[in-house]
Amino acid sequence: MVIRMPMRFLEWILPWRKWLGNKSEGIAAKVLASKGYIILARNWSCKSGELDIVARFKDTVVFVEVRSKSCDHTVTAAESVGRDKQIKLSRAAAAFIRSYKLQGLSFRFDVIAIAWKKNSSSPDLAHHENAFEFIS
Repeated sequence: MVIRMPMRFLEWILPWRKWLGNKSEGIAAKVLASKGYIILARNWSCKSGELDIVARFKDTVVFVEVRSKSCDHTVTAAESVGRDKQIKLSRAAAAFIRSYKLQGLSFRFDVIAIAWKKNSSSPDLAHHENAFEFIS
């Protein structure tokens, strides 16, 4: 069964989702910085895709995917990074590494999952280090 949303509803919800995504990425960047990560880029894009946050922690380049969900979703934010998304992130990360000549450094993919609770201004945050491997 396909449910069609009225266009007015979609025009309202899409800017809200973009705002929530930007707010979640900002929170994630602040948390990373407080842990000693150096933020190298935010919303870096190329033809292969987009990287939410690229950071450096010690001698490791960390590609961070930020996922935000409302608490009533059954799938957690971290679980929502499926194989297709992992492939896109891997390709974008490879492009970033080539662009900035970072071939000699180690790297990893993290996921920061942010769950927004109803009637609360502060979300729950979980940082999943080494969330998945590079997929070529």
